[in-house]
Amino acid sequence: MESHKCFYIALHGSVALSVFCFAGYTCIGRHLQTTSPLFEPLVFLLNRHCITALILFLYCLFKFQKIKLPDKEDYCRVFACGSLGISAMGLLYLYGLRATTATNAACITPFVPCLTFVISVVFKYEAVEYTFYFLLRILGVILGCCGAIVTTMGHDREEIRVTGVGKELRLAHLPTFVGDISIIFSCLTIAIYLLISKDLVRKYEPLLLTTWIMLTGAMFTVCVTFLSLLAVGGSWYGWSKWHVDEAFVFEEIYAILFGTILAYLLRVWAIKYLNATTIAMYYCLDPPAVALIAALFLGESIHINQVIGSLLVLIGMYFTIHYGEKKKPIEKEIKLEEMGITITEEKRGNAPHFYDSCA
Repeated sequence: MESHKCFYIALHGSVALSVFCFAGYTCIGRHLQTTSPLFEPLVFLLNRHCITALILFLYCLFKFQKIKLPDKEDYCRVFACGSLGISAMGLLYLYGLRATTATNAACITPFVPCLTFVISVVFKYEAVEYTFYFLLRILGVILGCCGAIVTTMGHDREEIRVTGVGKELRLAHLPTFVGDISIIFSCLTIAIYLLISKDLVRKYEPLLLTTWIMLTGAMFTVCVTFLSLLAVGGSWYGWSKWHVDEAFVFEEIYAILFGTILAYLLRVWAIKYLNATTIAMYYCLDPPAVALIAALFLGESIHINQVIGSLLVLIGMYFTIHYGEKKKPIEKEIKLEEMGITITEEKRGNAPHFYDSCA
């Protein structure tokens, strides 16, 4: 029992660490105010996705001597995870920032757990019992989202700095709601990615699954980059003035190793045992994590709204996680894996879990 408690703590610790990895990525973007000409955001994403996919591919090739492919019936789901959770999410967020304010984007992003929770309930991705604890779980999601929004209030910026890309002005000819809608869709892609990967990780090893997802995400980004280049006539704005400086390289390396590889591996591993809604709740922890790291390493001050928002996030996370996770199935899965049994299928809905053993 004690080992199961330690394992449960390790699960949540890994998700929290993935959040802090990305929060550090955001803080680096604040600190390294590069004077380089603006890089097209798509170029930064293309480098990040392709290099990450290459590193994971080579590591898997070294570890397994060959790359195992997923089952044919899972090709579409793996492609959906890569195209939505890796590529589309980043593209929608970056281009949404061009039309809306950074504050609006920060206030919309915490709705990831709300969307994840609603989709999981409607499509029965998670077992649901409509009890008093279910209402407390809903309350937790609401408190977490509200806390994240409160944390980000009062930080409006006229000039947007896209992490690792540079400074850019908003597109004045586009109304703000266009950018807001784009941010909302980016949250939707995250929710769908979490729910689909929850199904897939029960069949495949987290490392292999993350590699497939990154490879498909990189291919999708390459296609979008090619189409974008054609749309602008073969050259982006300021193409001839671009140059790579130390700040850009440093941010790119951190984004690849910590903000992508480590963060996604930890998240995919944890989602094997935790509900998708639980993983999504940790997105609410991002604004307080950024505020804390910025205070410790960048000398930024902590405001009262950040303290109140952080408390709301922690209370909301406690309600959602405590009343949403069922520890017995987690313990059962650990025992089965210790016995050499691989979990291959989980029936959705309120029915008990079904397991198939394979040699």
